[in-house]
Amino acid sequence: MNYKQILPTYRRRLRFVGEELDRFYARRGKVRSTLHLGCGEAEFDYLLSQYTETMTSVDINPGDIGFAKKLNSDLENVEYRIGDACALDFEDATFDRIISLETIEHVPNYERFIQECARVLEPGGHFVLSFPSIDYPLTYDPINKLLGGGRKLISAGAYGFGHDWLPEKRDIREKVESVGLRCVREEMLSGPLVGLLECYLPGMLQSLLKSNSANIDEDRFGEVQANVHSKAGAMQSEDDVKGIRPNRGVPKLVWMVDLLNAIDQRVSLGSSVGVGQVYRKEE
Repeated sequence: MNYKQILPTYRRRLRFVGEELDRFYARRGKVRSTLHLGCGEAEFDYLLSQYTETMTSVDINPGDIGFAKKLNSDLENVEYRIGDACALDFEDATFDRIISLETIEHVPNYERFIQECARVLEPGGHFVLSFPSIDYPLTYDPINKLLGGGRKLISAGAYGFGHDWLPEKRDIREKVESVGLRCVREEMLSGPLVGLLECYLPGMLQSLLKSNSANIDEDRFGEVQANVHSKAGAMQSEDDVKGIRPNRGVPKLVWMVDLLNAIDQRVSLGSSVGVGQVYRKEE
């Protein structure tokens, strides 16, 4: 079972992407090529791959890539690679869709991340992005919100996922639009109600359940590559890393999570745990 889908914030992000892909598919059908950047364990690649002729999923964590290859071995149109989001090994204008969820906040040089995405996206292509917001509701992380002024005071709550910083939606929008992309959709994902219900729970669960809860940053990429090659070219096995891995099964009670998210959207007061944005590259 993909246990992550019982978390309203995760489920809301997944629905945001699904709605965007359904909307595009209804107008124009499948795209030619998709880049899933920061794919992690790739537990929903089987969904993303249905909207594209080919897809390349990239992550800097070799354990996640090894697991993703095994989990999605039946997906003939998906290729997995270890890669650095700030130094993508692709030609200019390679993809006509990029999907990157909850990745940019793990990249210290996030402006370089944005530049690379713009470079490999073809004119007219779409960039689907989500990230945790610095404008998160008080109910989600009262300690950092009240005592830290919204900044990191303790590694919990909004900062419980290896985050040293949180993006501000206007700043991200300005940075992305400065490299030739235009924002065509923006949504606040998960408000105060969901924040209250989750509070510090997801971060604690991740430290207990997620096998790579300590995210690998770009400064360690060379070390990671050396470790991979030292194993005779083999990908690091998911068995090398402790933790519980998700699969592609949908929890039976996911309808309750969707109902909760629908109520949360109606009572939202403006602040949001996360933000979803869609950009189109100018032709």
